[in-house]
Amino acid sequence: MTTPPIACTLSANEHAERVTLIGDINASHLRRYDREGLTLRLTYAARATPRLRELVARERLCCAFLPFDLAEYTDLTVLQLDALAAQAGAVHTLFSPCLSGAGPAARARPRGLSASFCAA
Repeated sequence: MTTPPIACTLSANEHAERVTLIGDINASHLRRYDREGLTLRLTYAARATPRLRELVARERLCCAFLPFDLAEYTDLTVLQLDALAAQAGAVHTLFSPCLSGAGPAARARPRGLSASFCAA
């Protein structure tokens, strides 16, 4: 089995558009985020689920190296990203776009996460 390269296939413009989309979803629907080690867990209001499904489908195409897990519940949807051990040195850069648009109400003080990351 071939491991996909650790690289996003989006152009600079496409990446900027994607970060804007993530920011829009986060600003409207992100309720909480937690990071522990190589795992980022984002909890959204359930009404964000259709947009999250579409986002995850797109992300799986351009960032095949990053596992995305979407768990849907009655009143919320949880998106979990698990970086690989080989990505540990770049985990801040890898997860930062996922927190675009996260407002103060969504901020949690995740275990093992520096204050500078929470201020992103």
